[in-house]
Amino acid sequence: MTVQTAIALNPIYSFVGLPERDTSPHALLNQIEKGIPVAGVRKLAEFLFPDAGSRAVEHLVSRSTMERIKRRKNQRFSRAATEQIYPVIKVTAKAMELYPDEPEKAVRFLQKPHPTLGGISPLELARKSGAGADMVMNLFNRIQAGLPA
Repeated sequence: MTVQTAIALNPIYSFVGLPERDTSPHALLNQIEKGIPVAGVRKLAEFLFPDAGSRAVEHLVSRSTMERIKRRKNQRFSRAATEQIYPVIKVTAKAMELYPDEPEKAVRFLQKPHPTLGGISPLELARKSGAGADMVMNLFNRIQAGLPA
């Protein structure tokens, strides 16, 4: 597995399609309200699923959603779709923070089932819901604090 590393200093901004110079919490909130650009989600999908090639985005978004977006001129996800994708962005960015110089390790951690999460991978739990992403973030916080995970 070869993970791409051309991601901004704080990857959450890169994945929502914000340039590095515009990395304020307000810019992030505005971008989520407008809808995440398709390019940002593609970057996220290619990072998480490097072996999937051009079909990587289908691991995060349904094919029908992608087809709807292609028919529109606006290459952004709806706010509802953005709200479903954002938990994955959040946990991915946190994993990259835990493994800053080891993107492959961050991806493996996200994809590997974890006993604290009921044997579900952090990525799958984040894809299920915002509450699932919160569970993953709590796990990451325990790891950062040096507590048993």
